[in-house]
Amino acid sequence: MNRYRPILEEKRVLVTVKAYPQPSKAYRETVCVAGVTDEGKWIRLFPVTFRNLEEGAKFKTYAWITVRAWKTPRDPRPESYHIEPDSITVNSTISPDKGWENRWNILRPLVNPSLEALKAQQKQDKTSLGLIKPRQILDLVIEPAEEPEWSSAELEKLLRRELFDAEAQKRPLHLLEKIPFRFAYHFLCDDPTCRGHNLSIISWEVMESFRRWQTKYEEDWRVKFREKYWDFMLQRDLHFYVGNMASHPNSWLIIGLYYPPVLKGHFRPETTQLPLF
Repeated sequence: MNRYRPILEEKRVLVTVKAYPQPSKAYRETVCVAGVTDEGKWIRLFPVTFRNLEEGAKFKTYAWITVRAWKTPRDPRPESYHIEPDSITVNSTISPDKGWENRWNILRPLVNPSLEALKAQQKQDKTSLGLIKPRQILDLVIEPAEEPEWSSAELEKLLRRELFDAEAQKRPLHLLEKIPFRFAYHFLCDDPTCRGHNLSIISWEVMESFRRWQTKYEEDWRVKFREKYWDFMLQRDLHFYVGNMASHPNSWLIIGLYYPPVLKGHFRPETTQLPLF
């Protein structure tokens, strides 16, 4: 029987997305990391056990990193690459100066006109990542999660230790917190066939905002949350990084937010005024 031998490639990637960690059977927990290569193509990197990386290997969004990776046959999505976690090298970071000009130079050619166009592309070539601009944002959804606690199977993954990895045994176990709320944007695309989308947000930035503000403001955390993700975001040129799941290619999520300032000649998404609660 022929055994698959991966072809290692060195990839230079501008990280644009870090999603909130999820339980993993093989790696205890992993983070969905996505970005753009120096060739201007979308890429998804896994497994990234971000919280267990050495400090020098931890990266921020809009940092250039270099990794060794290979295209895995287990994931049919063309952007998905398996990486050697120990190969991560963090390089320079692109600042938001000059209206995010340097970020725009890389990302502007990759903006999709709508989620409808991205879905059509997915049917043709299995495209699974994109950056879209909503025409109208109808609502910021904050609602209790259907499953506010980890299931027994998820908890078993998170508590798993490598029996024969002495270093893993030495590290303190900081259990990943389950976010007990679902956050989503309800929006319309600039497409005549768009009937509206209600996409869950899994951005680490958004989830960390909830965790930080719930601790600081307690019952008033929603006020701060709406100030940032409704009032502030809708004064910006808000775009959504979106991606689908390997097991459910027709299900799309907002995996990150791109929110440069509004430049002359650009438009902000239309909005619907929301009540505070």
